Amino acid sequence: MTSDLIYVGTASIGGSKAKTFWTDEENRLWLFRENRYLHRPYRPLTVEVYYQFAKQFIDSLVETFAIELPIADKKNHLGTLEKILFLDDTTGIMWSELNEEHVNRIVKERKIPSLKEDLAAGRISMQDFTPSQIERILSEMVIDWLFSNHDSTPANFLINTLSGELFGIDKDQSFKYFTHDRLDMGYLPNGIDFIPLANMILEWLAACGRLSIQLIDAILTEIELFPDGELERIIEPFARKYVPAHTYEFREPGAVEKFLTVFFNRKHSLRKDFEQFFQEVNKSTSMK
Repeated sequence: MTSDLIYVGTASIGGSKAKTFWTDEENRLWLFRENRYLHRPYRPLTVEVYYQFAKQFIDSLVETFAIELPIADKKNHLGTLEKILFLDDTTGIMWSELNEEHVNRIVKERKIPSLKEDLAAGRISMQDFTPSQIERILSEMVIDWLFSNHDSTPANFLINTLSGELFGIDKDQSFKYFTHDRLDMGYLPNGIDFIPLANMILEWLAACGRLSIQLIDAILTEIELFPDGELERIIEPFARKYVPAHTYEFREPGAVEKFLTVFFNRKHSLRKDFEQFFQEVNKSTSMK
């Protein structure tokens, strides 16, 4: 895909990571986020692995890839490439012919916004979410736990205000806390300012007496039926890059095999773990 990409300019759209715009032969616009964690070169691959697995179960995922691209110093830098989603049709825009300032203006005005500001301002509340939106959030919650991603905050959910579609993005914290994390409402490794959207939904559902394992039965069943061999084909190349940076948890010999064992143990206990988790959420909510 690299050979098809054309550099458009620096992305000045907020956030802490260095970002650039690229366009492809189909005239789609992409956002490249450079991996600033040089001691963790596996991190961009976490996003691609997450996407490759999640697309088996969830429609309309944001296309994301690990890739190396040349930026300011003309050298290749490793990062993630994510397709930018817009509220309206932008196929007629020739991105490569626009200057950087113009591209940034269009993106800011027409890209699908995140939930963060609307929730913070009270323009959207928990009761405003439709059953299909709740299903989407909770489905991503299950996959987030499998991939040890604890960063699916409102800022990392886009909402198409015209169609109501939700999209989870920025999954590059997957496996960041792997083997040390807990399926627990109080487990907030990034701090109390970074509460996952699913936690908010679960607390509200429990308060309404509506929190049940049936809400996630479909995604649990699909994952349970997904062949381990096929999942290993997706996850094993990532494991080989991950374990060298985590020698304390996964020592040689057999570090990759140890990683896969822990990961598949989590997959095989998803239903039991979420049943217990939901019971605890319902219990703690009833005591408030």
